[in-house]
Amino acid sequence: GPRANGVPDAQSLAGTTDTTAQVTPGKFTAVLAEAAKEKGVQISIATVTELHDMGDGTREVVAVDDNGGRITFIATDVIFSAGPWTGRLAKKLLGDKAGPAGDIQPRRLPSGVFGEPEVYPRPDGTVYICGGGSSTDDPLPEKCKQVKATDELVQKLKNYAAFLSPDFLDIDKKKASLEATQACYRPNSVKTGDPVIGKFGEGLWIASGHQVWGINNGPGTGKVLAELMLDGKATSADISALMP
Repeated sequence: GPRANGVPDAQSLAGTTDTTAQVTPGKFTAVLAEAAKEKGVQISIATVTELHDMGDGTREVVAVDDNGGRITFIATDVIFSAGPWTGRLAKKLLGDKAGPAGDIQPRRLPSGVFGEPEVYPRPDGTVYICGGGSSTDDPLPEKCKQVKATDELVQKLKNYAAFLSPDFLDIDKKKASLEATQACYRPNSVKTGDPVIGKFGEGLWIASGHQVWGINNGPGTGKVLAELMLDGKATSADISALMP
């Protein structure tokens, strides 16, 4: 609600345990990956560098892992779902055929603009806080592990935490410890501002542009995309407005 002297004068309950749930993105992703492996899926952590049309409805995918190892395989279908890297990757591999995948661009708040803090206490005793905004206009780096949080924004979030809960979350006064810092870019469709899900070429698919809602909408996106690819139609949700 409106704020007077930095103190909220109104508040409301977001939900209950019957209507609201919370997931930890890293753990959630790891669980999904392990479940996929149990079903026979092979997962390679690598950067795709080449995509060759074989002329028979398939493509050769060439990738390089962090150790310089070369990975190649033949694919009947290729999904562009690389978050804020989607557009860069699509243009690199497809050139002028990148289509809507090429329209997915990284987005951060403009330099000097700060967001509102969001605080998530978790069952393991940790507290996740975000909403620091951006203090630089640095371009998207080559890999996600190269995205760094600046000291200025980390301190701003620490100040937020101390204001909200001085007895438990004041890191500078040793009421809590800082476990990790991280930063990110948002995948944004420059044409629609909405997620883009569906087929944009023979054997080419896209599932990207979710901005801040990737973890929330990711599982549903995977489900409807699988329906599109295997059954020819998404039946779990109406995504007609999101299709290329």
